[in-house]
Amino acid sequence: MNTNNGWIKLYRQMTEWGWYKDTNTKVVFLHLLLMASYEEHEYKGHTIKPGQVIIGRKKLAKDLGLTEMQIRTSLVHLNLTNEITIKTTNKFSIVTIENWAKYQGGVDESNQQNNQQNNQQVTNKQPHSRNKEYKNKGRITNSFKNKTEELDHFYEVAKEWADE
Repeated sequence: MNTNNGWIKLYRQMTEWGWYKDTNTKVVFLHLLLMASYEEHEYKGHTIKPGQVIIGRKKLAKDLGLTEMQIRTSLVHLNLTNEITIKTTNKFSIVTIENWAKYQGGVDESNQQNNQQNNQQVTNKQPHSRNKEYKNKGRITNSFKNKTEELDHFYEVAKEWADE
């Protein structure tokens, strides 16, 4: 399956996402979004569903120009905040993007046409100031106060990955 064709949706609200300023985590998540399957298929006896991607930490590190430890840390961040789940095998891992359908769900034609008309109206009325509602939507707080045990578990998993 060739994942290099097509496009993904990327919402502007992402700039308000808790990991947006963590460059490594943001890059890893964007890469996972770009590489995720958009249709169901089989891979080495595993059913890969839309929103899932097969990864190997070494290849991911090479592809993104990061160290394996930076990859592991970013995956721990994303897992800790429930952006992804990871199923590990002895050869590869299957990453599931938890809100894939929400991020990449279909847009019906009438909604798309309305959005295009609204966007054209905004463009014609420059300059445009952002509404306050956008400022407050979709903020993710990253409070780790009650996550000590969970964080310890993920670091143990990361150590196991390092030993592979």
